[in-house]
Amino acid sequence: MDPDALKYIFFGLYWVVFVYSIVLHELAHGYSSFRLGDPTALKAGRLTLNPVRHIDPFMSVLLPVVLAVSSQGTFVFGGAKPVPINPFLYRNMRSGMLTSAACGPLTNLVLAVVFALLMKLSLLMNAGDGSLNAKLFSACMILNLMLALFNMLPIPPLDGSHMLSAVLPRDLREAYERMRTFGLIILILLLVLPFSSSVIGWAMKGGARLFLWALNIRGGLPAYSSLDILR
Repeated sequence: MDPDALKYIFFGLYWVVFVYSIVLHELAHGYSSFRLGDPTALKAGRLTLNPVRHIDPFMSVLLPVVLAVSSQGTFVFGGAKPVPINPFLYRNMRSGMLTSAACGPLTNLVLAVVFALLMKLSLLMNAGDGSLNAKLFSACMILNLMLALFNMLPIPPLDGSHMLSAVLPRDLREAYERMRTFGLIILILLLVLPFSSSVIGWAMKGGARLFLWALNIRGGLPAYSSLDILR
């Protein structure tokens, strides 16, 4: 097969991984919520791998494409429609909120480990050379690392804000929850402003190198993003 055609196939595979990475993230929230006593996500038909039920036109399509173009592939972020939950149905509301919020980033962290190990296997099979397979696995690993780490930021509506809210004393929690009105605006500014997006991209690359070091994977990072696959 023509090498250039293969690159575009792998580029498409990356975006399939992107879609299912955010789908599994939301599915983890919904399933953990169900296990904690809240059937809201199940009744809404969100405990499914069908991406159509999870995709949000802005967060899943428009935002990642805009970021991919504007940041030259350095930092790409996206998400799915939040799974509906009712924490008042949890057997223990505070611990339930903390657990449900943490399950999304944890799912992406597990996926990052899987792709890191696949990348290591690919590098070993190619004597350390950055094969196209290794580039794909590297890009998918960093994607999931970014989804895990970025969602841990305590900025509404990210998961970190729900986790922080679950552990704050009542008075502080009520004051913090009032920030949710402006949370999305703050988040978008962080993503689109050149300085902040560059800092976030730099932090993600540093985190990826630390992650590889922890897994004893050598050979560098063959790719940072989907656009690197095409180079």
